[in-house]
Amino acid sequence: MVKELLLTDVLKESTFFYKGEKGKVMVQVRNEEGVGDKISTVGSFDKMEKVKVRENEAAYLLWDHDKVYSQQIEWLKNGTKLSYSVMTRSKDVTKEQLIKIAESLYDAK
Repeated sequence: MVKELLLTDVLKESTFFYKGEKGKVMVQVRNEEGVGDKISTVGSFDKMEKVKVRENEAAYLLWDHDKVYSQQIEWLKNGTKLSYSVMTRSKDVTKEQLIKIAESLYDAK
């Protein structure tokens, strides 16, 4: 049985990748409509701290155990229901560079 899928003009999720000389970075934007005013992250992190992405409070998350390394910045854009995530598995990308990439999303037209 085949069921027709209806298309809507509502963004649910968008993911894109950037690859530079220091490694690959993934950016994800999600529509959190109906979820509430805060996003939560589940997992055990080696490091978790509050950072700022422009005027938004964000979470910096670092995993470095077994053979998995990952660092990520997550935030909910003030005044919207859009959550953002900027993530890399490269040890050559710094926390400050991730924040700079996150802030560049505000400059994109």
